[in-house]
Amino acid sequence: MKGKLLLLTLLLLCVKSFCQVNPTTFYFDKDLNISVKSKAFYTGEGKWENGLYLLNLYENKNHYHIFSAHYTDSTFAVMDGRFISYYNNGAIENLSYYNKGKPQGLWIKWDADKKVTDSVWYNGNGQPDSSVNYSYHYYTRKLTSSIRNNFTDSSTIRTRYDEHEQPLARDLSDSIKVGEDKVVEKPDEEVAFPGSDSAMNSYFQYRFEQNRFNLVLQGTAGSCILKFKVNKNGQALDIETSYCDNNTLKNVMSDAVRNIAWLPATKNGKPVTAIKEVSETYTPSITGFTNDNQRRYFFDVNFNAASQDDAPYFGKLSSEDNLIKLTVHYNQHTNKIFSMHFTDSTLQIASGAFESFYLDNQKKVRGNFLLGQKDGWWLEWDDNGQVIDSSLYVNKIKTYEVSIAYQPEGAPGIRVIWDYMNNTRREIYYDRRMVTSDVTVPIYGAEQAGSNNVFNVPEVAPSFPGGAEAWEEYVHAYLDKNLPGNHRDGICMVRFIVDTDGKVYGAEALTLKGSTLATIMMGAVMSSPEWTPATQDGKKVKAFVILPMQFHSIRLSTPTQNKRYIHPLIINSVRRVSPTYQPN
Repeated sequence: MKGKLLLLTLLLLCVKSFCQVNPTTFYFDKDLNISVKSKAFYTGEGKWENGLYLLNLYENKNHYHIFSAHYTDSTFAVMDGRFISYYNNGAIENLSYYNKGKPQGLWIKWDADKKVTDSVWYNGNGQPDSSVNYSYHYYTRKLTSSIRNNFTDSSTIRTRYDEHEQPLARDLSDSIKVGEDKVVEKPDEEVAFPGSDSAMNSYFQYRFEQNRFNLVLQGTAGSCILKFKVNKNGQALDIETSYCDNNTLKNVMSDAVRNIAWLPATKNGKPVTAIKEVSETYTPSITGFTNDNQRRYFFDVNFNAASQDDAPYFGKLSSEDNLIKLTVHYNQHTNKIFSMHFTDSTLQIASGAFESFYLDNQKKVRGNFLLGQKDGWWLEWDDNGQVIDSSLYVNKIKTYEVSIAYQPEGAPGIRVIWDYMNNTRREIYYDRRMVTSDVTVPIYGAEQAGSNNVFNVPEVAPSFPGGAEAWEEYVHAYLDKNLPGNHRDGICMVRFIVDTDGKVYGAEALTLKGSTLATIMMGAVMSSPEWTPATQDGKKVKAFVILPMQFHSIRLSTPTQNKRYIHPLIINSVRRVSPTYQPN
């Protein structure tokens, strides 16, 4: 709802008293700024209705109905009466009411499946009195829980439902008040997904598939690590990103985290608030019904296979630099959506250049694949042609990233630099191109020298005896002996301390906590020989080391070539370990 309110605020600023062809027609660009008819992205139609001025906004290309809003008059200065926004399929997204510019009464939000997800009741002063949030099973779409928030006494009550959508008896976790919800660092039982780890993986993959088209435009392959708080009622709060390959993947996964009722952690038999971290990888294959004569593939709106008659998108194959190139277009016009290269016509393994585009053919994302994984520099632009993200991938792992948020006049407002090799995140804030703040903090952990004298980034980092190749051999030997064949894909990051005598201690999993992968990785670290300690000002010091391990099952061109891809990388080491392939 906040997004829609922002949309309306922009609308109020840009539509005031503007008229082109006649008093009831208004034209806007994609940012809802005033535009001429020939360049308009949206068209608004205004008329009087029951003493209020009604504005209907439409998207020009497909004539989608965006919203209907009522105002006190044609100046669009004060909203008054009903507001409705719509999904592209015509389903209602939001229904709300205003009284002389203030929200009033019941506001309701639905998802694209026409399920109510949120409702808020506003009093006569325009302030929220209460709200109810609804969660549904990711596959059956049946109601699983509802959470009622009372803003007058700051209380929260959860109701859970059985498979027939009938309410279950409440337990101790179903009622809390603000102030009772402190985070417990070491609960007896950790936060869990309803079912199992495999059910959680299936849930996230389902949510990724629901957003397949937008994820494909980001380059398809990607991993994401989120850290968040789960309260006594199973609500996910304060979601933070530890690592994510692109913003679209982060947003989809964050929404998935919010829309599930988690099983809260427990302490002494009672539910408590605790921290949860999840890591997921998404690498969809490209499939479509094809016409062999023209070598075309056809896709539906979610970029799944579709018949030619029902497909809004089509892709055509060609050969380029010993690779197969797939170029995807809109069916109704010739604008390109994206192009990418594959090792062969099965379209199973991306390798080579990737590009995606906005509706007006402006570039959106550009990068390169190597055997199904991102490689080298990946750049993303906004629809104004400004670079908003650039990421460097080395040996299939993102090692460096710069993201930029711009001020209205186009100058940078915030620049965030993620240096995964040195475990630092630098945030730079600007005011009209002048730096107002420049802060550097650790990505993982806040310990610095002075806290037990443990360094995050010493002058010379700890190193494994024999170098990167020796570490690689050691890790693979350990994994071959201990890693089961049915492990989950994902990135497991283990942090530990190398003491001044080279001994390793304090190993902890930063991601995939409690999983088989995390347990085995910590075992490999703790069983390793003594390291060469870090140095600062020529003296041996304690220092942190973070090891990201990417576990990813890939499928090569023939079934007999199926292999497990394992990639070890020492973040604090100048030398990076090359990837190797281990047969299952």
